[in-house]
Formats: sequence, structure tokens, C-alpha cells
Amino acid sequence: MRRTVPNCVQSLALILAAVCTMVVVSPTAQEPAIVSGRVEIGIPVTSRRPSAAYPSRAVPAPTLAPESERRHVVVYLRDAPPQAAPPMQVAIRQEHERFLPRVVAVTVGSDVEFPNDDPIYHNVFSLSRVNTFNLGRYPRGQTRSVRFDEPGIVKVFCDIHSHT
Repeated sequence: MRRTVPNCVQSLALILAAVCTMVVVSPTAQEPAIVSGRVEIGIPVTSRRPSAAYPSRAVPAPTLAPESERRHVVVYLRDAPPQAAPPMQVAIRQEHERFLPRVVAVTVGSDVEFPNDDPIYHNVFSLSRVNTFNLGRYPRGQTRSVRFDEPGIVKVFCDIHSHT
């Protein structure tokens, strides 16, 4: 499977799945099965987008992403039967004007914390259909959190600087 990653690479995508495992239940036999495949990343996903406000923060010419970018990939099965999985507690830090880690997979019902480790105010918001929220602006040392009760992809941004 070959997927092209869009240029909005600094946005954070939370992948919520009822089950995040590599073993799925076969709908006919109800026995475990192994899923295998290949992930290819065609463009870098760690480059910053150009900013008119900060001309010095330009993106270099696109090149193929290094193998280390696989840590930003989540593979899930779209039509797999749901299975109960316990909620998780995950932290996505705002550090150096970026979300770290950039991509996280959590189970439905999980809480995600957004600590601000930068010396400037940040804001975390999402306009995603699955979970729309706005945590407001908050300073270094504070943490805000959100619960994710529906499965799906949630893109998260900071309104202080649109490139994150």
C-alpha cells in the first residue's frame, strides 16, 4: 500500500481505534489471523511548512522520508469487528513549538494530556468531526486533557502558530 502524506505534516493526527492490535478476529471462524503488509512513505513528514510570518522557517525541497518516519505510522483495520480494550492515558507534549509524539494511537475512552513545555503560551484545538474541542491558551507548566469517546482520526492544532 502506498500513501502520500499531505503537506500539513506538523499537524497531529490521533488515531482512535476500538482495538489496536495486529491480531484480528476472523468474522467467519472467530479465530485469530495475522495481518501483514508494507508501509511506504513518499515524502518527509517532519519538515515544517513555510510561514509568511516567519520567512526563516522555510521547508527544504521534498525528498523521500527516512526509515525512522515509520514511528509516525498507524495501521488499522477499517471493518474489523470491535473488541473491548481498556482506555489509555497518553501525554502529547508541546515542545519546541511541536507536538511530541506527532502521531498517537489510543483506544476509545482514552484521555490524552497536552502539557505545555514551551516558554510561550499554547492552545490545542481540533475541528475534527469525531471530536471537536478547544482547550484555550495556557502557559508553560500547565496541562490540559481531552477524552476521546469515538473512534476515528482527530487532527490537532495550535492556534498560536498555525504550522504545528
